[in-house]
Amino acid sequence: MSQSDEERPAHLVDSTFFHLVRKAAHAFIAAKGKNPATEGKELADYLRSDAPLGPGERDLLAEMVAGEWRRRAGGSRAALSPDKKQEAVRRLRSLVDGGMKKEAAKLQVAGEFGISRTTLEEIESESIERERARNPRET
Repeated sequence: MSQSDEERPAHLVDSTFFHLVRKAAHAFIAAKGKNPATEGKELADYLRSDAPLGPGERDLLAEMVAGEWRRRAGGSRAALSPDKKQEAVRRLRSLVDGGMKKEAAKLQVAGEFGISRTTLEEIESESIERERARNPRET
């Protein structure tokens, strides 16, 4: 029987949670030139703070550890068809219009489409330029 968060001392971790984290951690391999201790420091600090962790934040962490953000082989801007590029931009705008912060939305959409955040930003910029070219009086 596990204790509730209110009853459990802060330094103790639910054993099931511990084993799940440990198992997921084995799947993480540092990217070339990246150090997890450096790249993950701010997130680790946030998680160790008293900052609130709501359902949205839990979902983002779940997606990350489930590998949903892992870059797919060949996942580049060129690998997306024009229709997929438009779909990615529509998805990004939908999430932002729905209230998600733009940086979080970019990470989510990039993960969904198997591209980098930078590639998504390039696709979005291209889309904006095309829209301006079609409607020069609206800009």
